[in-house]
Amino acid sequence: MRDDEKSNLRRLPLFREMMTPTFDSLMQIAYAQSFPAQLELIRQDEYADFLHVIIEGSVELHAS
Repeated sequence: MRDDEKSNLRRLPLFREMMTPTFDSLMQIAYAQSFPAQLELIRQDEYADFLHVIIEGSVELHAS
């Protein structure tokens, strides 16, 4: 992940108060990825493969 992407993440409330060693440890295995519109990332009752952090754009939730 590029330094500017890490800086953007660091400013998010989720990571803002996190201790630097913890944040750095997470960033060692993190990467930025773009997804196309209408892509289903996860379904209810299924385990997620990743922690997705939305930096730009939006997410739609559906219930069934």
